Amino acid sequence: SHHPFLIGSSAVRVAAKHRAPLVYTQHTMFEQYTHYVPVDLPRMASFVVNLCTGYANMAEQVIAPSESVAGILRQRGVITPVETIATGIFLSQFERGDGDGVRTSANIPRKAFVVGHVGRLAPEKNLECLSQSVARFLQDEPGAHFLVAGYGPSEDKMREFFSQHGLRDRVHFVGKRRDQALVDTYHAMDVFAFSSKSETQGLVLMEAMAAGVPAVAVDAPGVRDVVRDRANGYLLQDERVDNFARALKELCHLSSQAKEDLVAEARRTAAHYSMDLCASRIESVYHKLLHGHRAGAPRDKSVWEKSIEEIGAEWEVLANLTSAVEHALYKGEK
Repeated sequence: SHHPFLIGSSAVRVAAKHRAPLVYTQHTMFEQYTHYVPVDLPRMASFVVNLCTGYANMAEQVIAPSESVAGILRQRGVITPVETIATGIFLSQFERGDGDGVRTSANIPRKAFVVGHVGRLAPEKNLECLSQSVARFLQDEPGAHFLVAGYGPSEDKMREFFSQHGLRDRVHFVGKRRDQALVDTYHAMDVFAFSSKSETQGLVLMEAMAAGVPAVAVDAPGVRDVVRDRANGYLLQDERVDNFARALKELCHLSSQAKEDLVAEARRTAAHYSMDLCASRIESVYHKLLHGHRAGAPRDKSVWEKSIEEIGAEWEVLANLTSAVEHALYKGEK
């Protein structure tokens, strides 16, 4: 199960009906997205956190895509065993790309220093910090450019911001990129800039590093598992604009050898998240879980016992929902 809501409840029912172990993967920190719901945000965030925690405790195994997320889940009260396994990327897909072609089509000089960003352009990605930091850097470096791949509700606001700062000609929005076009876009970058604090693993960071692009990123869950300060990029301990811009400038003016060292380490980091390694790890978790489940399960059960199990699963789903609602509504109140 990859989602605690709607279809996630169906997974609980199906698992109970077929007496199969339920594995839940926490892909998203859902409380970071409550601004899309027109209700009391603190209460909604509390509701979402408690619903996800209760759902994880209905599973027999939880998968977290990073160690930092695994720690958060345990702190929130998840008692189900948690294994850390990233989603994984196909390394060979990102090895080669036509970065020069992307620069040419976007009217970016081949020798220019390019700050890049890939992702959904939405409020939860902390794009105000990113825009302000990159703008400060571009104002200090007249020959630098900013390349943005992605789309979303914040795109118009970002375009307007850079236009107001007189940077429209050096900021390039190329829309959503997929497959080889995405790989080519990564290869057009000299550094990957990332300010999001709502990630569980920072998949785009892994992709950028697989393409040999070091990162400048704000410290946050998921991000700190990938970016190592001054090894494969810069990990900023806060989101102050001057610090972010300073890190971009420092990387821009590194010696050729220092830049090559960052690139090499970025590629080595990405290798730890190869699809082969991650798939092998999840496969071993499944085998271990199935072996233990079958060893401890009776050979057969009566129709009555099976029905009781299904009713129990239905009750768990309802009880978890009720508990999350109650906690959100009455937390801190007598």
